[in-house]
Amino acid sequence: MSGNLRGLSSRRGLADSLYESIAGTVPDGQHHAEERLTSIAGEYMTGDAAVLSASSFYDFLQPAHHGRKVLMCDGTPV
Repeated sequence: MSGNLRGLSSRRGLADSLYESIAGTVPDGQHHAEERLTSIAGEYMTGDAAVLSASSFYDFLQPAHHGRKVLMCDGTPV
């Protein structure tokens, strides 16, 4: 987690953390989940892309995805 996101999240305290808000977004349809995540980004004064990417990463860690193959990029070669 970047220092900026950590700092913005800590403003709200542990009772109302950014990641708890992201985890509480239950996708009842793709469109509704994205709207809620965009709203969360506005509430925490952070970028939509950061919230959407964090959400998709943590969503992938659910037990239903156990055994699936993951391809990750660790940056571009120099």
